[in-house]
Amino acid sequence: MSQTRWSKTVTLLAYALFISGLAFVLLGSIGEEHKWRQWQTTLCLELGLLLSVIAVGTFIHEYFLREETERRTLERIGQILHPKSLRQVAKNRREFVGYYGWTNRKTRKLVIAGRACLHIMNQRLRGRLVDHIVRRLKKTCDITIMILDPRSRLTGILDITDADESANLRSKLPNFVTAFQLCEKLSQNVLNKDKDLGEGSLSVLVYDHIPYFAYHQEDDRMFVAFYFLQVEGRSPVFEVLSPEVQKLFGDHIEKLRSNPKSTTLLTYNPVLKRRWFNKELFDSIMTYCEKATESAVTR
Repeated sequence: MSQTRWSKTVTLLAYALFISGLAFVLLGSIGEEHKWRQWQTTLCLELGLLLSVIAVGTFIHEYFLREETERRTLERIGQILHPKSLRQVAKNRREFVGYYGWTNRKTRKLVIAGRACLHIMNQRLRGRLVDHIVRRLKKTCDITIMILDPRSRLTGILDITDADESANLRSKLPNFVTAFQLCEKLSQNVLNKDKDLGEGSLSVLVYDHIPYFAYHQEDDRMFVAFYFLQVEGRSPVFEVLSPEVQKLFGDHIEKLRSNPKSTTLLTYNPVLKRRWFNKELFDSIMTYCEKATESAVTR
């Protein structure tokens, strides 16, 4: 359930509790006038007051305390985990420059995983993301990219009936389209047999799973940004310091890679002499995004 939908539900529930409380108070007052039994009037009055207090408390929490609670919770998480496991390195993952160290550093292993994780990187690299990936392949870097399948029944834009949540996902459609177009552009380099891409390897996977965090790994350095930890629409970035916690996140990503529902979109492996692009999968995803865009216009 989306945050907006949840707020509406809580608001309606609070209204219902408040009205019910007033009704019981009114009923208790009528009971006193008509000489009902003492326990009946007392029950109505006290129950009415209780429901009213709960409703008022819910209103106060929802509209005045929730944001502050989320902010303090986020700070507390950072305090608890720092410095043994996680260290916050940026307040907004969209502006985190640490994601781009691999472009000018000798990196042997690079893993990028998220929802539509390539579009922001391409913007920050001024439209040269594909060039940087090809250059890293020539420098024997093993690269894995994982993108959420927008057709997923878990997050499928056309399958969600909740209007607010569906609108939220539809707003991300251009990001998915850009990410997969970048993969197609990258495939033009991979499929060109006359082009020497060096001894590195490339694997682009499309996964079908609820994304809990954006994941970025450069050799032994690992960064995560939790989607559910957002303050004012910004998702902070944490560097994973503890080897034990690194293994925890790494195992989760590995499970996604090995999941039967994860499908290979693009692969380059010089050892196996394999260059392959799943054109059928690409066309299916792009067609889905086109239909979802049309659906967004007609709603």
